[in-house]
Amino acid sequence: MNSGVDFAAGGIVLLEQKILIVKNKRGDSPEDSVSWWGYPKGHMEEGEKPADAAVREVFEETGFEVKLKSNNQSLSLDMK
Repeated sequence: MNSGVDFAAGGIVLLEQKILIVKNKRGDSPEDSVSWWGYPKGHMEEGEKPADAAVREVFEETGFEVKLKSNNQSLSLDMK
């Protein structure tokens, strides 16, 4: 059943007192050329757990493999 709600997950990655951010862009057309900085995040896949989605999205957007520091609603990720 699709509730029409789109869920997303991501992570705040800390390494040596630095925070990892990524440059985002709305789309590929010239009208969508405005970009902004933010945390790596993205849409959850169907049946995916939020923690798994957070780790996957950080990897997909940065290439960094991370692991969870804790497993709660507010997740902490560590660089491997």
